[in-house]
Amino acid sequence: MIRKALFAALFAPALALSQEPFPKACPGCCSSHGGITNSCGVGGRVLCADGTTSPSCTCSSCGVSSTPTPTPTPAPTPTPSPAPTPTPTPTASFGPSTNYTDLWWNASESGWGLNLVQHTNNIIFGTLYRYDQNGRAAWIFMPTGSWTANDRYSGALYRAQGPTSFELFDSGRVTAAQIGDATLQFTSSTHGIFSYTIDGVTGTKEITRVPF
Repeated sequence: MIRKALFAALFAPALALSQEPFPKACPGCCSSHGGITNSCGVGGRVLCADGTTSPSCTCSSCGVSSTPTPTPTPAPTPTPSPAPTPTPTPTASFGPSTNYTDLWWNASESGWGLNLVQHTNNIIFGTLYRYDQNGRAAWIFMPTGSWTANDRYSGALYRAQGPTSFELFDSGRVTAAQIGDATLQFTSSTHGIFSYTIDGVTGTKEITRVPF
């Protein structure tokens, strides 16, 4: 018991001193910031307990010499590269290598025919002359269309009505109504197939250029 009491009397002050977390040389510094620490902050000034730096107390005057371990700077988050913009698939462009301007017919069905005029921009204006169900001459026209292949052309069919041209012409009486559509499939420069729907009736005719 005497030995323990003697040990405590000799070493207790030193032990208490070694456990003191803050220096006592500057007791007034950082008084409103939790007191000073044993670390030296920016500019050689004491680092306060709340992480701020004392504006006036220097490390040397307060007996602080340790430098705080710098907080590691987080690595920058890599910015993902934008996804590449897909290249649009080019739209197919068709055009004939032959000019199909001519009078076309079916030699075994004399009485109807097809007049085609192909412009320099490859748009075809077609006129179909035939007889209707009452045996009267009837005209149907295809004012425009499009090439859906290099040898296939399609467009809408119209029937027009108006005054006779042998009297005072009144353009206000001219009307046109779509009555169907047609496709021209050219199998060669002189032969083709005319497919149509007219007034709800669908059919297919072989056609050739009219020889002169």
